[in-house]
Amino acid sequence: MKKNITVITPYYKGENTICNTIDSVFLGVDNKELDIDINYIVIIDSMEDKEKIFEILIKRYANRITILQNEKNIGVADSRNRALKYTEFKFDYVLFLDQDDLLSEDYFINMKNGISEEADLMVCNAYVVNTRNGKKVKMYYKKPNLSFKDFLKGNKILTPGQVMFSRKVAKMNELFKGCSTEFKGADDWASYINIFIKFKEVRIKYISAPVFYYNLHDNNYSNNWKELNMSAVKTAEYFMDKVSDKEISILRKQIEFLKFENVYKDPNYRFSMKDIRNIVLYLNYKMGEYNKIVHYINKKIIGFNK
Repeated sequence: MKKNITVITPYYKGENTICNTIDSVFLGVDNKELDIDINYIVIIDSMEDKEKIFEILIKRYANRITILQNEKNIGVADSRNRALKYTEFKFDYVLFLDQDDLLSEDYFINMKNGISEEADLMVCNAYVVNTRNGKKVKMYYKKPNLSFKDFLKGNKILTPGQVMFSRKVAKMNELFKGCSTEFKGADDWASYINIFIKFKEVRIKYISAPVFYYNLHDNNYSNNWKELNMSAVKTAEYFMDKVSDKEISILRKQIEFLKFENVYKDPNYRFSMKDIRNIVLYLNYKMGEYNKIVHYINKKIIGFNK
């Protein structure tokens, strides 16, 4: 029996990349015996070029995709939630791709094992790509820790495009609820915490093959570490009264860490003896995550130093 996979991509001034994203999805299923049907939804969230991009997408894809248009800019998280409601959850899995993400041609071939095992979440390895010079490196060199406790300590997944969500977890009310409307970047972290709070057991399938391309460029939210950190702080604060006392202490430490990092990494920061303890704790925290260290080194290797 064929599985229905819905792909949702919010659009915001991404004319130069979105067609590559859509093409990479169809390239992964066309002329392949996969027993997969793709339902692709683009939700337009930029008001300045909405008519132009609508015409481009209709001309290129006709009825292969569904196009939704927001009446005003509502942001990526609310756009995803709106598109989810539109589907009426008539899918087996949903994939949230950003407008500059790319899938490898064998993405769906590799994800089939997780689909057959009826995993709640499927997390794939990826390549991190410097779009300036084309250099790339693997994201994970060892399986990331994907327990609820580990997620409370911070997001273990670089982008939601690495994850396929089952209907079971995606149909919860407002999957991306809990992220800041002021600061952008932690909406996907909020979705994982929501899932772990809602469901006692979450079956996660990790795909070690790097079948996703995370493209680094000047417009990535992840380049603005201050905004990303503040988004994570607001998300952590939102969940403080929704978890156990033990879990609250983990979130509290994460908030302290993020706030201190915003001070410590600021170019205008001046060393103070009173900060020694916090600096030691901060560096110890940073060194405790193997994949975070590797990701930092990888960005240096591929020449992306933002």
